[in-house]
Amino acid sequence: MGKVILMLSFLGIGLLLIVAAIDPNSPMVWLASTSSGFFQLRAFMMLVLFALLVTNPPRNVYFRAIVGILSLIAVSWALSATYQNEMKLLDSLSILEVGICAGITVLEQDLDTVKAAKRLTA
Repeated sequence: MGKVILMLSFLGIGLLLIVAAIDPNSPMVWLASTSSGFFQLRAFMMLVLFALLVTNPPRNVYFRAIVGILSLIAVSWALSATYQNEMKLLDSLSILEVGICAGITVLEQDLDTVKAAKRLTA
């Protein structure tokens, strides 16, 4: 289930990135910013989601810590910028989506915990 959520987030951000780059006057991106800063942010979010997609659990602890910190920063920035009316709606929702999705993914259990739980139930 985790890979499906990551893949759908990746596709959603990718679609927004491509449409904003190709046709910035499209009705799809009326509620999204077409500036180069948001283009780079979407590309970076896609890179993080791709890294989470290609690595299998249990991931490296340092990688999980970095992605967790980045997701906390992204979610807090998106919420504060939306509250102050500095960010458009689709940008806010996409950043929140990626931040929450990445945050949930990095909260996975360690391999030793999973093995111990399997031994107890077997």
